[in-house]
Amino acid sequence: NLNDVFLKIDYMGDRALCFINGELQTDNLCIGEPWMIGLKQYAQKLKTHEMYLYFVPMQSDAPYLHYFEKAALPDFSKVDEFLNINVPEVIPEYKARLIIN
Repeated sequence: NLNDVFLKIDYMGDRALCFINGELQTDNLCIGEPWMIGLKQYAQKLKTHEMYLYFVPMQSDAPYLHYFEKAALPDFSKVDEFLNINVPEVIPEYKARLIIN
């Protein structure tokens, strides 16, 4: 009853890109929420090719930083760029059929 498998990546940076066989498959702009990638849609490609994830650091002078709450921003007092990637999680998604009589 497995419906999909998600790769959950919690990161703080500018953006992230996902490539398979050198082709961009999906991307993500960091908004403070984990990036969820449904792997089912890439199942055939992943049988013969590897998936590569690239992360771009957040720059201290990025114009979008004012959209973040101050408490959520990294400390740029000693650095000009910031990137933090937590250990990814693999999350299965199951489906069930419910019959109501």
